[in-house]
Amino acid sequence: MEILEKEIRKNSLLHRDEIRLKINANKLSREEVKEIVAKNFNVDKNLVVVNKILSVFGKNEWDVDAFIYENEKYLKIFGKNEKEKKEQKAE
Repeated sequence: MEILEKEIRKNSLLHRDEIRLKINANKLSREEVKEIVAKNFNVDKNLVVVNKILSVFGKNEWDVDAFIYENEKYLKIFGKNEKEKKEQKAE
């Protein structure tokens, strides 16, 4: 598993870094992506929110979008995880 490309954009209004990665791997899960981002950017795994993981059929290249929040306060305000989104839709 290796990172082929990195793109980082600072979003000071939402207190986060917006990350785009191209990763060479056979398959990826959200937890694996969180660990990769946390390890490569020296941040806590709990501050990473993975938005999407896309791949073209037949290739081992994955396009990943993720956010790294400055602290847990901003994560709670701006970064809702998938479970919270599904619960809000159900209500």
